[in-house]
Amino acid sequence: MIPQFHTVKRFLAGAMGVSVLLGSLPVCTAAAAENLLGDVDGDGVITGHDTALISRYLYDDSFSLTAEQLARADITRDGQVTAEDAIWLHANYEQYALGDVDLDGRITLDDGFNCMIFIMQKNGFSSPDTTYTEVQQNLMDADGNGIINIDDTSRLVEFYSKIVANPNENPYCGNPGCYYIHPSEYYKMITGDADGDKVITDHDAAVLSRYLDVRDNEVDEIFPPFWYCADYNLDGYYTTEDADLMHQNAVYTFGQTTLGDDNIACANLALKIDAIQKAGGTVSVRKDLEAPTEETGILRKTYQKNVYAIDRVNYNLLDASGDGAVDINDAMGLLSAYSRESAGGYYYPSVGHYALS
Repeated sequence: MIPQFHTVKRFLAGAMGVSVLLGSLPVCTAAAAENLLGDVDGDGVITGHDTALISRYLYDDSFSLTAEQLARADITRDGQVTAEDAIWLHANYEQYALGDVDLDGRITLDDGFNCMIFIMQKNGFSSPDTTYTEVQQNLMDADGNGIINIDDTSRLVEFYSKIVANPNENPYCGNPGCYYIHPSEYYKMITGDADGDKVITDHDAAVLSRYLDVRDNEVDEIFPPFWYCADYNLDGYYTTEDADLMHQNAVYTFGQTTLGDDNIACANLALKIDAIQKAGGTVSVRKDLEAPTEETGILRKTYQKNVYAIDRVNYNLLDASGDGAVDINDAMGLLSAYSRESAGGYYYPSVGHYALS
């Protein structure tokens, strides 16, 4: 059974006679939601998210609260918002802990899963028919920045891991009154790397463009990092704005390889791969393959009969359709883009759309 994590000590009990507050703070009910002391986010229930907002205000200079929120955050009513307010709110009045999305009194992997479902739902991805209240959505906001994105999911999962590994220790950062969940130490992402090859290229933009076109429910099976990395601006939505940012920051665009090949050469490589596969041969895509050189070329013969090897980055640069497989359609897409540009037109099918076929 996963332990509950309300383990933070009441550091300042008796220091300023604030025990009086135990009887004076309003009960957290929806009926009292209008100006509820401690209800910083205004959702009608005092939760760990309210404490997280106070903490973020105290420890992040770029984060601010409105005058109304500051009034609700001043738990001790001394005219200022301090760590003492966060400590007392967290230790005494949270009905639900930050991250307890399913409201079962525990932090588990299910909470991270629910956060992921919500993100997928609001992006039009088919997912379980589940509705999340405002309170539950706020409890997903692990960093207290008001945006629910994949980073929150990662933080919740790691937070759960900390609780399980050390159930008797404070799982937060340790700073007085700091109760928002800090960035993950283990779930490292390259934001924008939708295809997971560790390099931002046009292919990442094409993968997202294709998803936006067809809403392919298997996109994360083809490209497992998609949901974790395709939200380039981390606004919680997967849009053409993210694809534009991927393209603008691409190390390589379509019509290039890491060896500097041009568009025609790329189309020829795609045709060669298609021909090998149709003839019964194999093209092995290897993420650990050494970077190609002028001597080895992009597509290399191996010691096995009819087996060729190519590194993941260059294979992706030939996958002009963004569907995960290089074939004759990719060659046609690359040639069509070249023709459009040569005629004075736009290289890509349209502005904000980067899948070439």
